[in-house]
Amino acid sequence: MTVDQIREALLKPDAQIAPGYQLVTVHLLDGQTLRGFARSRTNFNIQLQDLTGVFHPLSLDRISAITEEKQSLMPTVRAGPDELQNLIAYLIP
Repeated sequence: MTVDQIREALLKPDAQIAPGYQLVTVHLLDGQTLRGFARSRTNFNIQLQDLTGVFHPLSLDRISAITEEKQSLMPTVRAGPDELQNLIAYLIP
């Protein structure tokens, strides 16, 4: 990522969410709800990684609905200009 892309990601994390990191809520037919990251999806199943890191392979015939969330799990960075510059410098390889 460029410096400008890193700054944008820190200040507006909802603007562009990296593939594999979009939050989804999965409603199962048995009434359970799971929330996490859709790591892979096919026409037949979804591999969900919940917020504790546990993977849940789910067949679509067990799912009543999948809701894609539009916000990032990462909060907006609240930092002054110098702190933001230092953070970006730290994040650049």
